[in-house]
Amino acid sequence: MRNIFHTFSTILALASFSMLQAQSSEVVISGTRVVDSSETFSVKPGQTLVFEEGARLLVFGGLSIKGIQDNPVKITSRNAEAPGLGIVIADNKSRNQDIIVENAEVSGLVQALRFDPFWYRKSVRINNVKFSGIDSREPLIYASSPLLDLRDNKNIDFQITNSRFFNNTGNLILEKVGSLGIKYTLDNLTFNDNTLKGDNASMGILHLDFARTVISDQVSLGNLTFVNNKAGDNNIGLSVSGGSGVPVNIPSGKVFSNSSSTQVIFDNRRDPRLPKIGATETSNLKEKGGDEIFITGATHKFGRLALEVVGQPKIVEIKDSFGRAVFINQNLAGDSLISTYLEGNPATLTLQNGLKYNVPKLTAAQLPPPIYRRVDTTLISPEWPDTTLKAKVGFMVIIPMFHKPKDIVKLKTWEFGFWGGGSVYGGGDIKHKFFPFDNVNGGFMPGPPGTVELSGGGYAQYNITNAFSLKSNIYRSTVSVHNLWAQGLFSGGIVPEVTDTAGNKRTPYNNTWPLMFVTPITVLDVEGVWHIGKYNLKPGQKGKFVNSIGLSIGVFTYTPYRLAYRNQGNDESYAAYKARIWNEERINLRELGMEGQNYLENAKPYGKVSMNTGLSWQLSYIRKRWAFKGEMKAVYTFTDYLDDYGPGLWYGGDYDAWYQNFMENENFTNPEQKLVTVDGQPTAKFTKVSGYGVGSWVSSNAARSTDGLNDWYYQLHMGLSYRLLSKEDKNPKIETLKEKESKKN
Repeated sequence: MRNIFHTFSTILALASFSMLQAQSSEVVISGTRVVDSSETFSVKPGQTLVFEEGARLLVFGGLSIKGIQDNPVKITSRNAEAPGLGIVIADNKSRNQDIIVENAEVSGLVQALRFDPFWYRKSVRINNVKFSGIDSREPLIYASSPLLDLRDNKNIDFQITNSRFFNNTGNLILEKVGSLGIKYTLDNLTFNDNTLKGDNASMGILHLDFARTVISDQVSLGNLTFVNNKAGDNNIGLSVSGGSGVPVNIPSGKVFSNSSSTQVIFDNRRDPRLPKIGATETSNLKEKGGDEIFITGATHKFGRLALEVVGQPKIVEIKDSFGRAVFINQNLAGDSLISTYLEGNPATLTLQNGLKYNVPKLTAAQLPPPIYRRVDTTLISPEWPDTTLKAKVGFMVIIPMFHKPKDIVKLKTWEFGFWGGGSVYGGGDIKHKFFPFDNVNGGFMPGPPGTVELSGGGYAQYNITNAFSLKSNIYRSTVSVHNLWAQGLFSGGIVPEVTDTAGNKRTPYNNTWPLMFVTPITVLDVEGVWHIGKYNLKPGQKGKFVNSIGLSIGVFTYTPYRLAYRNQGNDESYAAYKARIWNEERINLRELGMEGQNYLENAKPYGKVSMNTGLSWQLSYIRKRWAFKGEMKAVYTFTDYLDDYGPGLWYGGDYDAWYQNFMENENFTNPEQKLVTVDGQPTAKFTKVSGYGVGSWVSSNAARSTDGLNDWYYQLHMGLSYRLLSKEDKNPKIETLKEKESKKN
């Protein structure tokens, strides 16, 4: 028993130690962590410096991030979708402190290192650091103009050496290069497979902004390597700006590249006012030596990918555009790495050093027949299985966007929410007095609608990209005219004219109360939502407003009712009174059949289900997890009977036949309906709901609806939604569609 207890205690102690060790290996930065001018912030070998969303390390003192070659420090964000801002070096009071980053790997931040204006430290040393996967388009390292103090030899020794920058979307910008008071040393730096936004070849992946008076001894340029760095279609590398306008030579080591010097060096040879870099020609990558590996070109035919390489590369992973693995055989022969595969369509590959490379995209003509499985491409996507032919058929839907392809980011996230607000009848056959136009006085100055009813529901929205979403809505809305019990009652409507037996136009009623209707509607629709603004947050951004336009199509159920007026009881609450009117004084107008649908030989009641299409404007305030929304929507239906007014004749053209059919309907002659007396005579309620005696003089050829349009309605909603992140999107690599396309090329 004692041995069992001892063994259990040992296991528990080891587990506790492992947990503490794991916790101590992570240094977390949240919010703004300030390092005072008298302090030095340190990170030890093997530790990971983790930045929470929008976090930054603001250093007024010293910085000592020192890994070792076999156990580097890692600097990254907790969530690449919501990255940390990075490390900021500020202030000039810390005269004896150093900034040291050695043997480290940096990825996933907005900006790795930023030196704020008028900073000062006696030395900056960045050595043997890998910078990769920084996709914010901000400079990876930005050293703004420091405070230059030439007294007491207070020079700044700024060194970046033996470091590598790859698969980033930003560059290095160094200011006051060649100035007294700061000496820059740049040596053995490799830049490969980085991109910059736009196509400006004058801004390189390493940009040196020279002081007005250039002292060439204050800058030391050693060997630099530039491979596959792009700004649009332009190859880029080292660029310079500033200077006095008088040419000055800046000695340098070799510039290794797979492109010519005119492409990768932007200096005096491109603009005579700029300083001139000493290297006149680029050197062949094969001459560099060492263990670095590069891909300098590629050709791709289905089943065979040939890479032009330098060094001893090995593909450790290759995926198609859907992120699925493509299985390959690879063989390195001299300067070529040949990979073969049987199925799939390679889009990106990863080498053993972490470099990601975009495989040239196959055209539609280069793709194999559909019998080959798992072939994916934007030209044939998604795939539709054909189990009979044992093949796959694809299709493509083209959706126009409001944004340039380079600005579109795939999201693939869900959000779920609810709406609440009001709905208004559009004013088709029975028009509002003052909405959407002033139908009483004429003119275009609108007033309030006659009635406003409640509307609400829920929705699920799938955000495909930051420019387009698909949304499914379910609503419960109501439309009405002259409903005395509506949530908002402002006025009646305009009574339509009717033709009498003499052929004259008459207004049958003094107001629209005899024509009143209340129509509950239950709607299920699918809506495409085009975002005019970008429907995603920038790194560190807390929230933003986004305008959107929606186009929907849906199906709905509806039934128009008419309510007979009754006085409220002395001791009756308004809620009880309203419920009594709805439950006891409500008549189903579809069953009443005011156009003879229930007795004419070839007629039938209008349906309970119809379709609609809608156009909406939405304003959203989005945050990371919540979205607050407002919506104005106009909905056009495929029915003319929301108001019970259709193109048929009053009473089907024969009031007596209509009345006889009415008396044979047990739903209406039921005593509970109070439409017919015990001896079979119509009651006052019958008169109220059936037209107030219009049947005695209306023409047998008088159509009820004369505008020729179906009915429509409006909705105004406010809503709240909760935004979900998929498992894959909790730590995504945000990539625009243009970048994705360029990778395939």
